[in-house]
Amino acid sequence: MRNCIEDGCDRPHRAKGRCHVHYERWRNQRPDGPRCQAPGCERPAVAFGWCMRDYQRMRINGTLERKRRSFDYQAQRAILANLRAGMTLSDAARAAGWDARSVRSMVSHGRRGNQPTLVEFARQVDVLLVARARPRGKRREVKGLSEQGRRFLAELDRETDVSLRRNPERQPWTYSLGGNGTSARLA
Repeated sequence: MRNCIEDGCDRPHRAKGRCHVHYERWRNQRPDGPRCQAPGCERPAVAFGWCMRDYQRMRINGTLERKRRSFDYQAQRAILANLRAGMTLSDAARAAGWDARSVRSMVSHGRRGNQPTLVEFARQVDVLLVARARPRGKRREVKGLSEQGRRFLAELDRETDVSLRRNPERQPWTYSLGGNGTSARLA
């Protein structure tokens, strides 16, 4: 088997007489190769005349401009309002115009404390979801909740009871507690 043609390299060749590392370096840096058609971009073209970055921007956004939304206070409030209205986290995120996976990731970052701006948001999401997951009729103590969280749950229970008395035909919904197939119902 032939070795790489680059000086000092004894790896087996892959293409054009070069090993994998040197072939990729040659392919990405060759001056005669096709370049991205975006104005001011000198990266090598990989798809339809675009570099990978610009191709993904065109595919997702339809434009070369970088679109990045910040998960600000208004977005958090919209998702929390949808959760309070009885939606699941995925539905609440979609209704607020966000990808469900992104919101779950942000809640996870907030739980771990990686991003201080998301810690309070994650706590409020957890309080709402724990309140829903509790079986009706059983007012058991939720471990690890602060006094403020317990008061919030008690207030949520009172509001739910009042809402049910006003509208007895309200449809129950289920909230999945995870991938283990368990769910809780709230009437």
